[in-house]
Amino acid sequence: TVEAGQVISYSYKNGDTIKNDEAIVIIISDGKKKTVPDVVGMNKNSAANALEDAGFGYNFVYKNSNSSKNTVIAQSIDAGSEVSQGTTITLTISNGPSSGGNSNSGGNNGGNNNPDPEPQPQPDPEPEPSCTPCNVNEMLLRNRISSNLGNYDAVVNAIRGYIQETCAGVNITPEYDTGKNDGYFISGFRGGNTDSCQTLDFVIAKN
Repeated sequence: TVEAGQVISYSYKNGDTIKNDEAIVIIISDGKKKTVPDVVGMNKNSAANALEDAGFGYNFVYKNSNSSKNTVIAQSIDAGSEVSQGTTITLTISNGPSSGGNSNSGGNNGGNNNPDPEPQPQPDPEPEPSCTPCNVNEMLLRNRISSNLGNYDAVVNAIRGYIQETCAGVNITPEYDTGKNDGYFISGFRGGNTDSCQTLDFVIAKN
């Protein structure tokens, strides 16, 4: 009953205190369920109007067939199905018969009885990188740094030894003429969960 695109609920109550980086699950309305009309056999424009009136989006693909040109010969969701308002339905539109070289199917049949063109499948999207979350404890990290303060190389080794046990990588850049002690932590990661696909960057003073 909630209007499409509006928030139905979320996983915490107003005023709740939560931890940093804790996920909040939000439920969004898809709108009311709608019954898909039967538009097979209609002409292209009438079918589009019928879907719009019923609350659906639409797009077209074209195919040679014995049906009259611009007639709907298939729909991607069966008539009578109940789906969310705003769902896009693909309509297959007839280009007419392919014989005789006068088909208007993109000009590539040339009267030589090529097979009917099929809609080309879209390539699958690239998969998201798979990463194992890791946790860097800032207090432990700073303890390792402070215990080696005064020796840049020892600080770098301490950082790498701690982080690379669980995370993808670490990039440490020396910074000179800072007025800070050798190995002093200038900037970089600041505690909490981090993604193992991410390389962590640090700037450490070097005299």
